[in-house]
Amino acid sequence: FPLMFFDGYHMIKDIKQEVRYQRENRKVNIKLVDRISLTDDLSNIFRKEVSKKIEKSKENVLVVSSSKSSNVNLKEELGEYLDQISSGIEIDKYFFLDQDSSEVNNLIKSNSGNLNIIIHPIFFFEGFLYKMIIKNFKDNNNVKALRPISQYELVIDLIVRKLKT
Repeated sequence: FPLMFFDGYHMIKDIKQEVRYQRENRKVNIKLVDRISLTDDLSNIFRKEVSKKIEKSKENVLVVSSSKSSNVNLKEELGEYLDQISSGIEIDKYFFLDQDSSEVNNLIKSNSGNLNIIIHPIFFFEGFLYKMIIKNFKDNNNVKALRPISQYELVIDLIVRKLKT
């Protein structure tokens, strides 16, 4: 059961290649089950988490970030996820950021006093990439970051339910 929320490079190449290798060379019987659907299962959870970070007196900007990928489907899926999260809550602008924070940094420089930037990193753990993205914004008081996905009890409950079905 891959704990990946979209079919990025690790899912498409690394995991599937390793499963194939184990089946063919080590004669291990591995069944690869479907991943968690990012857009269908997590958007409600994180819409609530993002809405807790909104400041009514400021321009609220949501930044969803992940590891870099050239997969066009991933960008479409994350765009759909952004649409679902921002729907019905007071988000003025939103961006998908894959490690390059220059667009958001330029926005902060041009309008720093009236912005409330909400960073939602799509990482399961507080690993290197999560820390790198958070580090890019640590000096700005107008930035609020969500924790890694595994640190939300509702997400863990979702994974347990998926594993049982």
